[in-house]
Amino acid sequence: MLSGSSEPWSVRDPAELDRLGEAVVSAGRPVLGICAGMQLQARFAGGTIGPYGSSEHGFLPVQIHDGADLLRGLRAEVVVFQDHDHEITVLPPGFRALASSPSCAVQAIADPARRWWGTQFHPEEFRPEHPAGEQVLRSFFALVR
Repeated sequence: MLSGSSEPWSVRDPAELDRLGEAVVSAGRPVLGICAGMQLQARFAGGTIGPYGSSEHGFLPVQIHDGADLLRGLRAEVVVFQDHDHEITVLPPGFRALASSPSCAVQAIADPARRWWGTQFHPEEFRPEHPAGEQVLRSFFALVR
């Protein structure tokens, strides 16, 4: 899994991020990017990330557009935990956008050829009344068995 931090990208050394990207790409392993981790996946594969006009914080709805692989078994709209101020602005070649929200065009991604999946939301934060995150994690582990 690849996660990030709450620090803005502008405080990160681009060369350090490039070295991390080289390590992740050369590992050739399945990756689930969560929030900033998904943004890093996009950066490592040639996409771009940028600040987001507003921010999303708390349990909020997302719309599922592609219910294959990572988001399989989820309803067309689910409530998941979000906490982000940046987003993918250009999706890299080979990736598909799986979900969106009214404020964020790319809430989940997949590139099965690379065995990379990602969520802008935090699937590790789930509750009995909001179980979709747990299903996303279970789907990822089933995909990489």
